[in-house]
Amino acid sequence: MPAMLELAWAFVVMLALGAVTATVLVPWQDLLETGQSLMLSSALVGIPLEILYFALLGYLLGRGRRRPKGWQWRSFAYHHELSQRSRWFVLPLFFGGALAFLVSALGIGLVLIAFVAAARQM
Repeated sequence: MPAMLELAWAFVVMLALGAVTATVLVPWQDLLETGQSLMLSSALVGIPLEILYFALLGYLLGRGRRRPKGWQWRSFAYHHELSQRSRWFVLPLFFGGALAFLVSALGIGLVLIAFVAAARQM
């Protein structure tokens, strides 16, 4: 476990160095435009995927019995209750939405870096 913690710290340090370097070398307008396009394009894909995921999971969990109370708040905790065939339909939507969320978070980070770069470059 300590090796994993060291790896996480090394990743954070490399990410911070990359962000500082980007504020110096990359024009802030480019950082802002890239961050905005990442946020919007991933939201354009991720939001419909998540809507489909929750609709399909809710249908499959409620088929033949009552849906568990509060299943929306920890939906991943109910994946084991799905049949193997149902998982083939539900899980790609779940992972696609999660990946789109991560890309959107990356875009938000780039926009924040663009704000710092604008302050440094002006």
